[in-house]
Amino acid sequence: MSNSNYDAPSSTPRVRDIGEARRARELREIEEQVNHRLRHYQQWQAERPQAVSRGIEALVRVLELALYGLDERVRGICRDFLLGLSTGRRFDLTRLRHLDLLEWQDCLDVLRLQQYSQRPLPDFFIEGYALWQRLDPRALDAQVNGRDTVR
Repeated sequence: MSNSNYDAPSSTPRVRDIGEARRARELREIEEQVNHRLRHYQQWQAERPQAVSRGIEALVRVLELALYGLDERVRGICRDFLLGLSTGRRFDLTRLRHLDLLEWQDCLDVLRLQQYSQRPLPDFFIEGYALWQRLDPRALDAQVNGRDTVR
């Protein structure tokens, strides 16, 4: 049997030209990517309530470390991390390596909290902005020098 007499099975549509075949393949690829992203987003939404709950608990612990931690280095890292997330100050993430495992995990949970909630971190606390002002080194300097406000 020669190749010229061979017909494709009737269940698959015939492609008229190479351009049409490419467009069909590109459409399939786009559809697969959209479906993949949709599944990913649905998974993200399903994880959201648990991540927010875990993140709020971690935020309380990280804020306590930033305000009252006994180790000055850990206190500074936690303070700068929270200020970086809430004010946009630069924070070198490699500094998190100096935290112990539980502190490091708490920081990552706080980072997830901010992504999942899309809410400013101080809003999770009553008088949260007053707490954040205490984190700001300029505010701390003002308190030590007897001034009430940051200039």
